[in-house]
Amino acid sequence: MRVTNRGMITIPSKIRKKLNIVDGKEYFIVEDFDGALMLIPYIDIEKEENRIENSIVDNILNSMEKERQQDIDIEFRE
Repeated sequence: MRVTNRGMITIPSKIRKKLNIVDGKEYFIVEDFDGALMLIPYIDIEKEENRIENSIVDNILNSMEKERQQDIDIEFRE
């Protein structure tokens, strides 16, 4: 790779595909203790928390629906 006079680099397509690096995705560049650079994906904590909360709520609602359906099935058997 080469660095342009504007400080930009090109990441080869094989590496981008392997690491799921896509247009518009944001990253931090961090220097570790021996000077190596690391590319760290930016994570929107609020968005991620909402996604997790929605997933939990969906799981609870699905469980409740399964239990309700089981109760209905039992009623019809009796």
